[in-house]
Amino acid sequence: MSQVPERIASPATCLGKLLPSPSHAPDCRCADCLIYRGETIAAVRSWLQDWAPRAPRTTPEGWAYANAETFVLAHGSNWEHGPFTVEERRYVTETVKRARLVPKMGQCWRNARQALLLGDANRRLAYVEGYTTGRGIHHGWLLLEGKVVDITLNAGTFRLKAVTPPKQRRFGEVEAPHTGLEYFGVQFPRWTVERCNWREPHALADYRDDFPLDTLRAPWGAGEQ
Repeated sequence: MSQVPERIASPATCLGKLLPSPSHAPDCRCADCLIYRGETIAAVRSWLQDWAPRAPRTTPEGWAYANAETFVLAHGSNWEHGPFTVEERRYVTETVKRARLVPKMGQCWRNARQALLLGDANRRLAYVEGYTTGRGIHHGWLLLEGKVVDITLNAGTFRLKAVTPPKQRRFGEVEAPHTGLEYFGVQFPRWTVERCNWREPHALADYRDDFPLDTLRAPWGAGEQ
């Protein structure tokens, strides 16, 4: 079995604990530490170009991508938020209601996945995972007609309200309104989202023995995009 490196810069580790790993350097530029220190980034691609080559490997040796940042930099695109037609806004709102979803801050991947799989009756939505500006968070959102549908940070666009679990109030919140955010990420096929499990609902999870997706193991082929 491949040697698994110490998980010192995972996109999920710090947020999950609401604290940075003690292994991180004081000036670490990973998404987790940026959030913890309250720093902001102006452009996702520029941040990735700077950070990805220096980010510690979080996958076993031999995998095509050393970490999620490298993967997103190689295959990500910028996505625009709106404008939406009245019909598009209505469709998103009805999708969330059909999914019986109350969006929660800090659970963007789960919010997007639940809406996509349980509420997207006409299969009009697509799933994207990557990063946003502001505090540089590893983020998941949906697309409708190529436009960002962010039911976590921009729930108000669709007359929805994202609630914040009490345990997450201290760190990781982004102040409203969330207009002007830049979204840079990779669009995943629906089957990828279907194979994610509910405990680890994001497609770019780093190596785990029980994780069903090996997104970072092999080069991202044209058939997967």
